[in-house]
Amino acid sequence: YSIENRSNENITKHFTPILAHLKQCLSMGETCLIYGQQDLSVCSVFAAAYLIQQRDFECKDALKLLKRKGAKPNPGF
Repeated sequence: YSIENRSNENITKHFTPILAHLKQCLSMGETCLIYGQQDLSVCSVFAAAYLIQQRDFECKDALKLLKRKGAKPNPGF
């Protein structure tokens, strides 16, 4: 799945298909890699969204976990 790396890119339209793909992969026992060539903050957004939607994390707890694992969301996130 590919998202344009533009500051004005509306990523909200990508949540449903990306989260569905993550859910499908993980439900089959597979590993999923969320990878960004340039914008790691966008990767953090989708990882956090998965944790919040599928694992019932609170936003602050999802961010804490991702930061402990090395994610680097933008300060405004």
